[in-house]
Amino acid sequence: MIFSHINSIEKDAGGDFIISSRYCSTIYKISGKDGSIIWRLGGKASDFTFVNFPNLFAFQHDPRILSHDGTVTVLSLFDNGSDGYNTTTASSSGMIISIDTSTWTVTLLNQYANPPNATTSSTSQGSMQVLHNSNVFIGWGSVPEVSEFTPTGTCVALGSFGTANEAASYRAKKIPFSGWTGNPDSTPAIFTYANTTSLPTTFYVSWNGATEVTSWLFYGGNSSSAAGLVAVGTAAKDGFETTFMAGGFYAYGFAVALDANGRRLGRSKVVPTYVPSGAPVPPNGTFPSNGTWVGNGTWSGNSTTLSNGTTLFNGTTSSNSTASKRRR
Repeated sequence: MIFSHINSIEKDAGGDFIISSRYCSTIYKISGKDGSIIWRLGGKASDFTFVNFPNLFAFQHDPRILSHDGTVTVLSLFDNGSDGYNTTTASSSGMIISIDTSTWTVTLLNQYANPPNATTSSTSQGSMQVLHNSNVFIGWGSVPEVSEFTPTGTCVALGSFGTANEAASYRAKKIPFSGWTGNPDSTPAIFTYANTTSLPTTFYVSWNGATEVTSWLFYGGNSSSAAGLVAVGTAAKDGFETTFMAGGFYAYGFAVALDANGRRLGRSKVVPTYVPSGAPVPPNGTFPSNGTWVGNGTWSGNSTTLSNGTTLFNGTTSSNSTASKRRR
């Protein structure tokens, strides 16, 4: 289908299909019974006469059925007006059109383009959405912008979400936040940190897109297995990333996301605590400040804590190698 570049398909109430071909600058109605072409709109072999169009649409995206009554079908669409090589209009736009198969005419009912000082030409992608209040929301495809218009075409909102040539939107939709719940397929992201093994562990946790999280439950301990860790505290969700400082050092940790009712929504993986000095952190044991490492290995030696907070460790690991660790 490279020659046609189909970019949207919608099935109508009669079982037929409205199909958009970008490369042909044509919208087709295809029989759902035998696959034959019922009509062509736009392009070089259009079956319709265009009425009230300042420019014919070209390289379009996202035609959607708004209504159908007898011989009249009303569609919305995003008119790119350019593919980067051929241009039919200086500005891309959204359109609402009425297709009448009794007269074989198509009439432009409304057109939505950014104001002259913000004219937008999108050479690929793009979408148009008619909202519940009849406003129109447009994603400008290859241009990282979105706009909202009143039904009569007045631009009431214009925003950008990235740098030109670096960000784009194939489809942009406006959805009431109160009616949308995010349940990511991913798990919460977590990072645990301690300046030394004698100082408290700090947890950093986030879960991008999870809208029901209101608090976090943190677990810590000296086991790499979740079953071997215990709850060490909770914290209310605080923006994108929540920070929690535990009451002591924990070699391993994980976090559980909770909703407003305390229901568990998801759990992070168990991670080892990062200690920047590189001093050994036991996989299954403890590392008290006296320099003794108790666990699946041994560390014999001593440590000295200076007045500036620096701890010096000197001793021998279980591999019989001599170690001298300086930690801040």
